[in-house]
Amino acid sequence: MVGFARPHELDIVTDPDAPHGVDAVVARVLAFGAAARVELDAVDAPSADGLPRHYEVTVSRERIEQLALREG
Repeated sequence: MVGFARPHELDIVTDPDAPHGVDAVVARVLAFGAAARVELDAVDAPSADGLPRHYEVTVSRERIEQLALREG
């Protein structure tokens, strides 16, 4: 199955006990203006070519500060 979601429809949750979602590490944070784009690489689900699955999430700058996201 293939599913699609727009980056602004996703959220980032830092609670390790969250019941749903994809475990991922922050690959890059691009914060320009009021919104920021966070690029994530899945930890446990490589793609067919062996590379990490890549996700992009668009959040507000305030949300980035709340989550204290850092690359790695």
